[in-house]
Amino acid sequence: FHDEKMKIAAKAVPLIKESSVSLISGGTTNLELARILPDDLKATFFTPSLPIAMQLLEHAGIEVIFLGGRLSRSSQIALGGNVLNTLANIKFDNCFLGTSYLDPDLGLTEFDWEVVQLKKAMISSARRVISLTISEKLGTTQRYKVCEIESINTLVTELDAADPKLEPFLNRGIDIL
Repeated sequence: FHDEKMKIAAKAVPLIKESSVSLISGGTTNLELARILPDDLKATFFTPSLPIAMQLLEHAGIEVIFLGGRLSRSSQIALGGNVLNTLANIKFDNCFLGTSYLDPDLGLTEFDWEVVQLKKAMISSARRVISLTISEKLGTTQRYKVCEIESINTLVTELDAADPKLEPFLNRGIDIL
């Protein structure tokens, strides 16, 4: 799926404006976004993801703020009260949300309760929520609800915006890239 994730990341880059302050969650698509940021971009990124923080450090113009906490071995993201408290005190321009399960009716769901709490806090702290989602994850669900689909402002997939798979999301008022 590397080509699809590269395409999603490339479509998301123009959403990052000069001097913006963004929040970026974990995941391989977000890691690709961090990798391909323009070298001349000057912006600030907060992240609870250790791999993404390390990738962002490769860009001289990017200020990287790692949201610390207990590191999950499996996802390599910081979890817990420290991250949640920090997020409660900041309003980000964008939140780039790695998405595992996204359904037009049931919204964004996850299988890990702590990740649910982190993603809820991330969504609450952002002016615009951008879901980077490979199309195979569309229409999938898990046990724990993160948010209604309407909490997501922009959905970025590798598909053409006119693809019929995206119609249910478009009908919910989500911007499609």
